[in-house]
Amino acid sequence: MDGSYQNTAQAVDAVNSTHTDSENATYVVFMDTTPPTVSITNPINGTTVSGTVNIQVSASDSLSGVNRVEIYLDGSLKKTDTAAPYDYSWNSRKAANGTHTITAKGYDQQGNFSQPSITVTKVKR
Repeated sequence: MDGSYQNTAQAVDAVNSTHTDSENATYVVFMDTTPPTVSITNPINGTTVSGTVNIQVSASDSLSGVNRVEIYLDGSLKKTDTAAPYDYSWNSRKAANGTHTITAKGYDQQGNFSQPSITVTKVKR
């Protein structure tokens, strides 16, 4: 829990004598509940794609750092990156023509996450 806390230590010996020490040490605890900033930078939402598509993701977290980025295509996990650059090379030739959803799920070190999605239309060329 966020806040300031004071530490007290108590020692008990073999004959049950106790000694309590409560020095003026204050500890401040901060819980990071802010998700990382995640965006899909390529391709652009709503564009038409074909062939090999380089999916690129930007992720940052100024409080605890980025732990990993997962890239999904139509709900199926395609790649997990633990360091930038966060990207995936999608061979769209094997995909059906039509609309596809790309999702990037970025986690910080505390487990907070953001998951933006875009849609693209795959056409045969």
